[in-house]
Amino acid sequence: MTAPLLSLRGIGVRFPQGGWPRHRFLRAAHAVDLDVGRGEIVALVGESGSGKSTLGRVVARLQEAHAGQLLLDGVDVLRSEPGGASLAYRRRVQLVFQDPFASLNPVHPVGHGVARSLLLHGHATAATVRERVQAGFAAVGLGKELVDRHPYALSGGQRQRVAIARALAVEPELIVADEPTSMLDVSVRTDVLRLFRRLADAESRAVLLVTHDLASARLVSDRAVVLYAGRVMESGPAARVLAEPRHPYARLLAAASRRHDGLAAPLPGRPGTPPVVDPPPGCPFAARCPEAIPACTAADAPVVAVAPDHLVHCHRAEPA
Repeated sequence: MTAPLLSLRGIGVRFPQGGWPRHRFLRAAHAVDLDVGRGEIVALVGESGSGKSTLGRVVARLQEAHAGQLLLDGVDVLRSEPGGASLAYRRRVQLVFQDPFASLNPVHPVGHGVARSLLLHGHATAATVRERVQAGFAAVGLGKELVDRHPYALSGGQRQRVAIARALAVEPELIVADEPTSMLDVSVRTDVLRLFRRLADAESRAVLLVTHDLASARLVSDRAVVLYAGRVMESGPAARVLAEPRHPYARLLAAASRRHDGLAAPLPGRPGTPPVVDPPPGCPFAARCPEAIPACTAADAPVVAVAPDHLVHCHRAEPA
């Protein structure tokens, strides 16, 4: 197997909480391992508060991790670039935000942001930038007549395609897509998702897809990683993880999504929220898990390979 483009090893993110003394932390991510290869779409799924967007922001270098390694082509960028991401890193890794209207400047025409990216990274000159912007719009299925329109004059789907065109302008190797279809009508979600699939297949770009929409993850992703309380519960091929999950949390999440048109909805069974502030020992899902045993609250769950490339973090999982 070829080495992955992106690797996270033991990534941890925490935020200090108010009060005195300041020794309490909100643990948004804990000991997360993740790989994304070229031409691969990896979906991060889980309910709200699971740490999906936090990890996406860590990869995009908008959020610093307090522990672990972020390896891009084997180089730990957290150590080599401790003061923040370099321009070279920004060129290789681009972020598509959740809300396309908020991520576009309402004062300028939508082509302005794409043009600035091209000029900043040296992909165009003043003489060629308009031609390059039009080509970028065409690549995401937009007509050149939209270049001079303002964000309010475009539909939600068109605005999101502009945001994708802006990310693609610098020819990145990895795209972090943070809930890219959650603000879109159902009729255009599939088109945007297929655009990401085409980018991965035809151009060998890696995509980290952050989503609470399990149906979207099943449609386009190669592998899926299920998060809960900032920790990985299950990971492996998307078709297997999302259709036949083995971890109790992943099974409840899949069952809830089937009842709510693919969206990660409130889980049935025991009420509660992810324990991210001063989490107790053991599995973070133990207090809500209908299958919990005493070992679940005593120690961290082992990592069990239930099938080739299919890992489950659970005391009750049985190896292949």
